[in-house]
Amino acid sequence: MDGVTDMPGTPPKLTVGELRPLKIAASGAWKDADTYEMVWRYYETPHHHVVTCHFDNENVRVELVGSSNNAKIVLVGRMQGT
Repeated sequence: MDGVTDMPGTPPKLTVGELRPLKIAASGAWKDADTYEMVWRYYETPHHHVVTCHFDNENVRVELVGSSNNAKIVLVGRMQGT
């Protein structure tokens, strides 16, 4: 899927000039029954993110790892009934 994003700080600014909104292409696949992994590529830059979602009953853990420094951001959430 192709699209654009204005997400601040993503990817790190290592290019000349301002590219906002950033062009992005994404793909994803189930690694197993509880884990979905996506790759977000900012195709006008050398950067990408790997986003992994781990589902455990009503809990979800989202890990975002960037290509520039391999720093990991982890978000933990819980689904609420509708």
